[in-house]
Amino acid sequence: MADVPILSTRVDAGGEASAKILVAHQLIIWDTDPLQLPVATAENYNRISESRAINRYIATKYKSEGPDLLPTPSAKLEVWPEVESQHFYPNVSPLVFQLLIKPLMGGAPDPIVVDKHAHQLAEVLDVYEAHLAQNKYLAGDEFTLADLNHMSYLLYLSKTPKAELVESRPHVKAWWEDISKRLAFEKTVAAIPFPSA
Repeated sequence: MADVPILSTRVDAGGEASAKILVAHQLIIWDTDPLQLPVATAENYNRISESRAINRYIATKYKSEGPDLLPTPSAKLEVWPEVESQHFYPNVSPLVFQLLIKPLMGGAPDPIVVDKHAHQLAEVLDVYEAHLAQNKYLAGDEFTLADLNHMSYLLYLSKTPKAELVESRPHVKAWWEDISKRLAFEKTVAAIPFPSA
């Protein structure tokens, strides 16, 4: 697959998020739906309104053009995306909002929310630590969509004071260091204008 231009949007106290971002040679148009959730419109005009569904769509459609993110089905390949959406995301998302996004918008983190979700995420990451002690990646020996779905929030978490939740778990840390060294991810990260510390 050819390189895709990355278009920057600003979500800070002085900027507004772009309403539309054209991505992947007009494959997907990000927009905002009435509930203010990210929505993608694929070239066949079916609307996909959830990031995990968008990832699965792209992984399936472009399977022959890059790494196979959905190899032979397995229980692990089905379970770990569910763990991400039901246990990891509900705890990492509020942490990232409180510790990274809210300060960009001029607000202060709520220590009660931070403590609650840091504690819950620590428990989730303890499960990951035990699993990754036995497996190179979440679904086994290959990098899959199960791993990819974690990358953006792991990146954002790494830019907060709660990065130690990953750093303090050697197998989770090794997994994160491995998956974050993928060339496409490094190119994407290089284009993100993170604020100075």
